[in-house]
Amino acid sequence: MKQKLLTEFKEELLNIQNSSPGIKLRSMRSIELSRRVLRLLRKEVITYGFKSTQHEIDFFKYTKIVPQKELIYFLKVFSFELELPKCDKESQRQLIKFKLHRFNRFFLRNIDFGQYLELESTHFDEHYFTRKHNSNTHFEISKLYNEDLDFNTPKSTLLAEFRACSAFVAYLQKRLFCIDNPIPLNDHTENTKLIWPFGFSAFVELISLLSASGLHTKNNITIIDLARKFQEIIDIEMKGFYNTRNENATRSKGPTQFTDAMLIAYLNELNKKDCVDPND
Repeated sequence: MKQKLLTEFKEELLNIQNSSPGIKLRSMRSIELSRRVLRLLRKEVITYGFKSTQHEIDFFKYTKIVPQKELIYFLKVFSFELELPKCDKESQRQLIKFKLHRFNRFFLRNIDFGQYLELESTHFDEHYFTRKHNSNTHFEISKLYNEDLDFNTPKSTLLAEFRACSAFVAYLQKRLFCIDNPIPLNDHTENTKLIWPFGFSAFVELISLLSASGLHTKNNITIIDLARKFQEIIDIEMKGFYNTRNENATRSKGPTQFTDAMLIAYLNELNKKDCVDPND
């Protein structure tokens, strides 16, 4: 149920980005969609709970964050676009630089948690991403998204804020670039990520294949950096890259299931084209 809901959410979100004119309208519709999906997820959590502590951690660390991150991101975009001066470019620059400075302070203030995420650590997951520690945690009340102790953990909202703020910083930097480089800003040039329907293990397999071919060394980056480069265009959450890579290597059906399936699909496509008479 949860994964089906997330898949439908991503598809509907992509449809909004492709069909709604203007960033404000797209933001409003995305906010409404994100809130609706969060309400459905909350109802399921309250009704059925979790089978285990690990299921609870996975939900608050990897599932709920998907719509919650989009909610926070589009709230920030919508608020910024309302606040942005319409004509004075210098005032626009000052506002964007002010906000970038504030976000830099946010990341510095939470540098320990940021490092925990960056290193893909898990040793505090039970404390950060289960509700049983809520009574020992101070929650900061936000006017944009309220804390519900039945549907939040000590760090679940902060995690969503990290992801949303990272995306919003990129949005602000793009806005600043467009101001400093006077090219007409096209609302529809905002990055829209591709839906990845193949699962995380397939993503890790693809990155590992490209890495083994020397792509990351030729660009003087690590394999994780390579994965994050692809994250800029593919909508997928990084969740234990190295663990998944090790699991792929020891699968009973072999380490290249996704690669083999792609090759078969490609060969079948070629065979179909070979069978078509170009004169028909």
